[in-house]
Amino acid sequence: MISLEIARKLKEAGLVWEPQKGDLVYHDEAEESFNITAGDMEDFVRATRIDKEYAYSIAIFLPRLDQLLAEIRELGYKWFMETDTERYLVRVVEIKKPNNFHVVFSDSPANAAAEALLWIYERRAATG
Repeated sequence: MISLEIARKLKEAGLVWEPQKGDLVYHDEAEESFNITAGDMEDFVRATRIDKEYAYSIAIFLPRLDQLLAEIRELGYKWFMETDTERYLVRVVEIKKPNNFHVVFSDSPANAAAEALLWIYERRAATG
């Protein structure tokens, strides 16, 4: 699982979340996380008496590794993952511009992939 801090940054950078069964989401107002099952989000909306769209807007999605890697691929990048005894490395390479790449080291595969995805979002924002 990625850190809440990285999840917040991904949301701010533009990660779009469509709730699916099995997703993990954190709500600041409830100060707890929910593993999405058929009713979790609906239960949260009822319990807090807030609008469903607002509930989704304040939710912080904590994507799994497979979801992060799929998003990297969807944005036009290849990813490569390696590990040594203490850390994980994710290298992302833009498919259309192989000279455009970035390397991230982290303590977990998911955090490394999340940091790589964040770099892609930030690069896109900077270059328009």
